Amino acid sequence: MARVAFLATVMAASLGLNVSSARAAIGDACVDGVCPPGETCIPEADAPGYCTTRCNAGVDCGPELECRQADTLPYPMCLRPDTRVRAAFGEACQAQGDCEDGLLCFAENDARYCTRYCTLPGTCPEGFRCAGNERPACSLLRGLPGNQEPCTPDGRCADGFACVSHPSRGVPFCALPCAEGQCADGYACTEDFCVVSPVFMKPGFGEACVGDGADPMLVGCADGGTCLAGEREPYCTRACGFSSPCSAGYGCVEVAPGQPECRRGAVTDDRFGPQGGSDAGPLAPPPPVGPTVAPTAAPPKAVGSGGDDGGCTMTPPGRRSSPVGFALLVVSGLAVQRRRRARCP
Repeated sequence: MARVAFLATVMAASLGLNVSSARAAIGDACVDGVCPPGETCIPEADAPGYCTTRCNAGVDCGPELECRQADTLPYPMCLRPDTRVRAAFGEACQAQGDCEDGLLCFAENDARYCTRYCTLPGTCPEGFRCAGNERPACSLLRGLPGNQEPCTPDGRCADGFACVSHPSRGVPFCALPCAEGQCADGYACTEDFCVVSPVFMKPGFGEACVGDGADPMLVGCADGGTCLAGEREPYCTRACGFSSPCSAGYGCVEVAPGQPECRRGAVTDDRFGPQGGSDAGPLAPPPPVGPTVAPTAAPPKAVGSGGDDGGCTMTPPGRRSSPVGFALLVVSGLAVQRRRRARCP
């Protein structure tokens, strides 16, 4: 069969057809920046790069790769370990790649430091405040804390605020006094102080979350959910299975031996539930990273039907041929397919 493959390649080349037999496995070098369908070529300095694919937390990527999310990728992939020494939360940075996975390089005035997203006042470590509108992040606390933010360890707040306690919060926080029993919209006068209403609560499934913060009542997820705090965009998830399928847009996958959980954009493992239904369904091929990725050429699995559509419809061959006949069939099929692609809509 090796002789047949060689013969087919030589004859195809004589017809000007581009036939590549390269089939890289995950972790193997890219061939001219190209990987098999569904895989992505990850470029490397002074190297051809390597082929890989998307993964889910807990997936075994093999002995030389690990499932993680790189700075330039929108989701985790099987990647080679990152050996760079990178900055931790609160440490100085110049660019996104200087920070540890899951952190952002945040620019504030003349300062640049690594930080992370947050959700509410009290969901950042001590010394930081949750600032921003559409997607708030932890920024350095300059001065004293303000509205609904945790008080300093010695109970101080910015001018006009008092340090108060409330059953919905795990630490004292700063609040304005009620004005003749009244508060601004979104607040309720509780024991003479304006407290946000409805009160802050832990996020539910699929909502943004934090894994640590100054107020423990706001850390983690509601209803026993798990916060995927290591993600760049942390969110709440939960255990799953046949009796508790994931919501639309999520798949049930094994993240540890015998521990299935919902993952955003994942395909449900058939051990834990049917694919499709309320789950995410098949993953789309990952976007190219670096050089444009194209599928390697492969022999066609069908020949033209010769019907009323001018031979554009493909139907399986009716019987097996001898090795030499198969080689000729491969070459002729490639040539015919090439011509038909030029004229089929």
